[in-house]
Amino acid sequence: MKTLIVYGTRYGATAGTSEEIEKVLQGEGFDVKVVNAKEEKIKDIFPYDLIVVGSGIQMCKWTGESEDF
Repeated sequence: MKTLIVYGTRYGATAGTSEEIEKVLQGEGFDVKVVNAKEEKIKDIFPYDLIVVGSGIQMCKWTGESEDF
């Protein structure tokens, strides 16, 4: 299953969490791509069977990049 993990992070913790999720999914046979929404823009989600979006939270708000995605 082709999987996309898109995350936004302020201090790096969400990046580490995304990488851990990637390892678990790869161990289950998933084809996983991890993207920092601040560094790379995803133009097409159609190739993916599963999309996971995560974000750091500050004052009950996601990062802008994750929200924009």
